[in-house]
Amino acid sequence: MRAPFTSMYSRDDKSQEFTKILEKTNQDVTNSVVPRENQIAYTHGLNWARPDEMSKETTQKMSVHSASANFSHQKLIDHELSFIEEFLNEMAEDMKKQMYTYLYQIVSEGAERVGNVVDAQDFQSPIDVYKEAIKKIAPTVDRYGIPSRPEIHLAPEQGQALALEFERIQPEVEIEIEQLWAEKDREATSEETLRLSKYW
Repeated sequence: MRAPFTSMYSRDDKSQEFTKILEKTNQDVTNSVVPRENQIAYTHGLNWARPDEMSKETTQKMSVHSASANFSHQKLIDHELSFIEEFLNEMAEDMKKQMYTYLYQIVSEGAERVGNVVDAQDFQSPIDVYKEAIKKIAPTVDRYGIPSRPEIHLAPEQGQALALEFERIQPEVEIEIEQLWAEKDREATSEETLRLSKYW
């Protein structure tokens, strides 16, 4: 995945060091959301072409992110250099929020496009929604060929409701859930074996 915050060094040499520090802070934020090994950075214009099996439209547009922060001039006058770290952290936090919003938007649009969506209103409990979501997950493996289960991101109230359900879950339901995951693991291993067989 491409990190949305690219390096934009100022032409003013005096501000290059500050820009580099800000870029490093942004990179740390990006790494907390998307592992470094899953990022690809490259230079391009506002549009680029990408093959898309699910849609005839292949032209994508750049999503622009920006952030601003304020600091007290009095702290600068008083040589309270802690304001620099506070300033950087405030900008990084703003960009982190934009990053999450951007990711959830992309994932949501992709899921809606292929119909891989679970409506909580169609089920009686959060556990039932959770089980249905597992069934719709496309199994994958990591770089070592080991089945990889996805992270689950929920709104705070949804997370609390699901956690409460797990606290009082019945043993047979717990076994059923583990069986669903085990089946996904087998599917992932089988698909990876098939993929590798093309190169043997």
